[in-house]
Amino acid sequence: MFKFRNLYSLSVSSQKKTKRWYMEHINDFYVKESKRLQLRSRAAFKLMQINEKYAIYKPNQYVLDLGAAPGSWSQVVSEKGKVMAIDLLEVSPIQNVKFIQGDIMDKQIMNQIRQHKFDVVLSDMAPNVSGEHEADHQGITALNQTALLLSTFTLKTNGNLVMKTFVGSEEKLNYDFFRLFFKEFYREKPLSSKQESSELFYVGKGFSSDLIREILENTEKLYKYPEQIQNRLKNLVIDYKMFE
Repeated sequence: MFKFRNLYSLSVSSQKKTKRWYMEHINDFYVKESKRLQLRSRAAFKLMQINEKYAIYKPNQYVLDLGAAPGSWSQVVSEKGKVMAIDLLEVSPIQNVKFIQGDIMDKQIMNQIRQHKFDVVLSDMAPNVSGEHEADHQGITALNQTALLLSTFTLKTNGNLVMKTFVGSEEKLNYDFFRLFFKEFYREKPLSSKQESSELFYVGKGFSSDLIREILENTEKLYKYPEQIQNRLKNLVIDYKMFE
């Protein structure tokens, strides 16, 4: 009953937008191609285009896929190597993919992940989009920080990271913070990402967690950074120590 009330409480304008989105979706080139190639979603093309440009993953590597459902990124990577995939939602089986269903911040799941070292970490994690641009931006920023925290435990030195983010008020701060942990760090908007979307991707190459260890040994290291970066680093170190 509740679902029907929700459906019919939509304004006429909202219903028109939903119908327009649906028509655009089914006529979308990448949607058609994903069906033709039997890929799980059009998101597969985003990763393929990023990898073509930046050579993120290579044959026989071990990849961690965060926010994996419905499994399109895992599906693409599994053709070359092994994948551990995590999501709150169930993902149907894929060859060469070990799937764990649950919250990545759950200590038991975190401990499972930490038993492994990965060549690449991928994060297509996103909050349940509310339509409130700034709230969605803050939500995905928190998930980006979680992906970085996991990387400090599980990503090999000189490993690579790709994670989805949204443009918003703290995007420049996010970029300046995350790039501290990589030799190379880029913003990328692949062709298959809809131009009207605020979605973009951070691409990090050449990971190092040395900065965290330096701060743990000497907190004075923090104070060479701007205050907002200091605060991000302090929070990361607190979380790191909690899961260490």
